[in-house]
Amino acid sequence: MTPPSQWSVVLKHYGRRSGKAYTLKVWFVELGDHIWVGTQDRTRNWARNLRANHRAELDFGAGPRAYTSRDAGDEAELARFRAAILAKHPVTARIIVWLSRGKIPCCFELTPANGADHTP
Repeated sequence: MTPPSQWSVVLKHYGRRSGKAYTLKVWFVELGDHIWVGTQDRTRNWARNLRANHRAELDFGAGPRAYTSRDAGDEAELARFRAAILAKHPVTARIIVWLSRGKIPCCFELTPANGADHTP
């Protein structure tokens, strides 16, 4: 399980056309045995890149590990992710949701590549 002080993770994603690597810090939650990340705006480039090529790396501070992404399949998964983010970041997450009214959110389940352990 992730230590409570762990709020964000460095996500490396790869360009849809160029294959170029990009990094950013994102909030994450653990749901079951998987890491989930998301955004309030599904048109952001990193979300579009994950949706297109499903390749990612996560770095919790001990070096990057390869992951495969899967776009949330339905509203129930998105609601589950949202509830977990709101529980982890109760004030800030509500402000972000309010500021991003009108945008379409999305989230991704990240599974360790090659069946490796995901423990941060």
